[in-house]
Amino acid sequence: MGMVVQILCIVMMVWYLIPVFTAHVLNSGNVCGILLFILIYSYARHFHQVNRFLILKHAKLGMLVLALSLVICVMLTSSALAIAQTSKRPGKEGTVVVLGCKVGSQLAQSRIDTAVAYMKDHPEAYVVVTGGTGRDEYMSEAEYMRRQMVYEGVDSAHIVMEQEARNTYENMKNTSILLGEKNLNEHIIIVSNDFHLYRSDYYAKKNHLTYDNLAAPTPWYLLPTYFTREMIAVLHIWLS
Repeated sequence: MGMVVQILCIVMMVWYLIPVFTAHVLNSGNVCGILLFILIYSYARHFHQVNRFLILKHAKLGMLVLALSLVICVMLTSSALAIAQTSKRPGKEGTVVVLGCKVGSQLAQSRIDTAVAYMKDHPEAYVVVTGGTGRDEYMSEAEYMRRQMVYEGVDSAHIVMEQEARNTYENMKNTSILLGEKNLNEHIIIVSNDFHLYRSDYYAKKNHLTYDNLAAPTPWYLLPTYFTREMIAVLHIWLS
């Protein structure tokens, strides 16, 4: 059993490392994921020695480690389920809101492609692209998405840009203001990657928006990294 756990840990560590070399992605998701599985691997490899140390010499510390492990497992499982439950198709038409992501990234392209497919089926709809300019970006995320969507056939007259938002909260806050200013349908269809929709839903509710979700797919090799990163963000929301 210990050998199986060790092999699974190695597989997961490699999975977390893949984005570093294929997409130049290094964030809290793969760092925390790799550290977690290093700890699990070390425990599985030195199971008897660790247990002997904790039980015989430091029983209180052992109980604390066990309790913390159970709490972390429950919280991570809860946040994962909460994230997974948000992926659903729109129930009715509305203003499409595409949440910004790093300019030129595969996640950004996934969101753009998902929104374009919806717009082609609903050419009368309007779309808000929201996202400012990050420190290492050469244009705003909104401008990048607008250009890509026009290139893929969306009518530029139906695209509204919001170029100030720096995070998901500001995406939703600024969009809620823009809907009123532009007299757009106030029911929105949030387009973001599947792992991100729980937080976008949370901030949509905070800004009193009615919404449906349209989940953009995430490449398989990015899933552990971004789901772990998102779990950390969700836990921060729950604890703040």
